[in-house]
Amino acid sequence: GDSFVFITDTHVESNALVSPMLIANILKKTSVDKVVHGGDIFQSDYTKSGAIAKMFSWFAQMHDVRRYYQVRGNHDINDSIDGVSSTEYLTDSEYYGVCVKRSADYIENDNCLPYYYFDNTVQKIRYFVLDTGSRTTENVSTYFNTQLSWMENLIDALDDTWGIVVFLHIMFVPK
Repeated sequence: GDSFVFITDTHVESNALVSPMLIANILKKTSVDKVVHGGDIFQSDYTKSGAIAKMFSWFAQMHDVRRYYQVRGNHDINDSIDGVSSTEYLTDSEYYGVCVKRSADYIENDNCLPYYYFDNTVQKIRYFVLDTGSRTTENVSTYFNTQLSWMENLIDALDDTWGIVVFLHIMFVPK
């Protein structure tokens, strides 16, 4: 079967980057080469430049990971600073560029949004990464339903020999 390390809610400012050491130890002792981070790399109280710096600090610790996939969490949108202009918020495309595009060789995505999929074509497994941490301008239910429709269309295109795995940070219920 396919294997991966799944870790979430690292909040790098509060765990002294212990999580990367744990991941490195697992990768060293196993044949696993894929890491999926389930969201919340950092706390949400950073300016755009501070948030990007925290993400790069995290990724610097992940240098030995061959394949890394990021789910956006509710803290990864850096929107909890009172009185800060919305121009200081990470946009979807900025988040994509910093977090998602790191695995561009493995990701099928042409929309530069933080939801995407990647495939293990040998074992016929499609992995979907959904975005439950977005600060979208559209209605949240509409945004989630957009993702579900996108995912459904991609699943419908597969034959029944494929397996499906879905990653998301928090549960969402479409309306």
